[in-house]
Amino acid sequence: MCEVKHTLESDPVIKERVNALLASEDLRYEGNVKVRHMIEVLHDDIGPERIRKAISKPMAGLKFAAHYGCHAIRPSELDRPDDSRNPRKLEALIGALGARWDIYPERLDCCGAGIAVSAGESSLKIAGAKLQKLRSAGFDGLVTTCPFCMRMYDARQEAIGALLGGGTSFPVFYYTQLLGLCMGIDQASLGLHLNMSPVNEVVQKFQAATT
Repeated sequence: MCEVKHTLESDPVIKERVNALLASEDLRYEGNVKVRHMIEVLHDDIGPERIRKAISKPMAGLKFAAHYGCHAIRPSELDRPDDSRNPRKLEALIGALGARWDIYPERLDCCGAGIAVSAGESSLKIAGAKLQKLRSAGFDGLVTTCPFCMRMYDARQEAIGALLGGGTSFPVFYYTQLLGLCMGIDQASLGLHLNMSPVNEVVQKFQAATT
């Protein structure tokens, strides 16, 4: 949506073509639209300090790897939610939950979803390589805000494991799911039963530390 907004506001010819199509429904794009990424809403609008004060059950003792996803940092020529070379907002949000985080070499890598249709096996290898390294690096789970990345890392683990011969089973969460746990929201409301990665490993550690 950010790319579309950029194109419409930088190319008057395309903008008029789009508006000619919208006119059939009495609509017109004027440019007064603000696109917000989830990371911007949580970090910039709400802020880590307000999140820290809102949680009732800190996620102490757990360490997570942040995965930004391409939409949060690319293309860098557009105004992105975070620094394209050294983003830190998702780590700050993880820290606001009381959890630990660490910088790791593969954190800005693409999940492989962009080539899933044209090169499915290669996309699984890309995602699987990261999951293997995160497990060996001692992280408890991977955290993202991107639906594409969530699908690759969470929903495709069985296919990834079959291709790479195992070693890729690893808990993957939306950040908002962890935030909900720390705010005392029940697991069903957070959709944790729909995650296809072994998230119970982390949930059980969290519950043991907060009861």
